[in-house]
Amino acid sequence: LRPLCVNRNATKLVWISEAQTMMKVVSTTLSEFDDQTLFELIEQMLNHESTIDSVEAPRIVPPPPAKRSMVDEWVEFVEELDWRDKDLQLNIIIVASIIAMIYACKNCGLKNAVMLLFALSIFGGAIPYLMAFLGQMPEGARRGPRRK
Repeated sequence: LRPLCVNRNATKLVWISEAQTMMKVVSTTLSEFDDQTLFELIEQMLNHESTIDSVEAPRIVPPPPAKRSMVDEWVEFVEELDWRDKDLQLNIIIVASIIAMIYACKNCGLKNAVMLLFALSIFGGAIPYLMAFLGQMPEGARRGPRRK
């Protein structure tokens, strides 16, 4: 019990009961108890034989939880993504390609931008088939050779 005593061994024992609405404050300091007397006091309290008067316990309202910021929500969103999902990988490739197209075609004109967009859509749709052909897809997604 000595490590629990702070402030020159003047720590008081408080017994809280009835859904934290009532409490009993023990007048004896905690440092004066040994194992046996503390056990006897707890036994008296549990058996409702204690002579210590109950008083109303103070209501302690916990602080509200901290609000999550937009950055925290984005970090959680990115962490929960399944990066091995082929559809997600394809969408990321398409978005990155469109961003690269916008950056590359700032000065190339509308005709070349439209042609590049068509090329990206063709190659973007072919990526899963190319990956399957190169052996990157799981067994269930791969088409085997035709048998005659």
